[in-house]
Amino acid sequence: METRSSSKEQSIAESFADEADSLAKKWVQDVIKGDIAFGSLSREIFYSQHAHGYMAAIKAMLELVVRCDFANDDNTLNTYKKELVLGCGLRDMVHLLRDDSFECVRRDPRHHVITLIQVLSSNDKRFVRYVHIVGGLVAIRKIAETKGLHYDLMCTSWNAMAQLLNTGLHA
Repeated sequence: METRSSSKEQSIAESFADEADSLAKKWVQDVIKGDIAFGSLSREIFYSQHAHGYMAAIKAMLELVVRCDFANDDNTLNTYKKELVLGCGLRDMVHLLRDDSFECVRRDPRHHVITLIQVLSSNDKRFVRYVHIVGGLVAIRKIAETKGLHYDLMCTSWNAMAQLLNTGLHA
């Protein structure tokens, strides 16, 4: 009986992840086309009408930021940072980091949020200060020091601590 329910839960989690990926791809294309603003994605974290909207928003933002980073498109990247800071998206992401009620690894967006913060903070001391101001470092430290978390989240949080505090080896 227990295997049957865990199999069903895994199937639901996979369906959730697939729907989030599909929605994230759509939002990435909408931002690229100019149909929606990057800053509006951060509002989807808490106010989405989709059950999987928070995960899709984080994945879409991460995809867009990574594309800019690889393309060395600093103007767009700086615009994204400005929208996140002024539109309170960074604050919303930090609130999400403080939420430790994610019961399923596939539904836990925190390692994606931390990765997004790491990419945005790379070589930008001003953005790192904003992360400190809104309590991001405290939230990431709490995650890093929590025992029993899944491997991705634990490694990402320790890596981010090293990067943001500029101590030790980090990516």
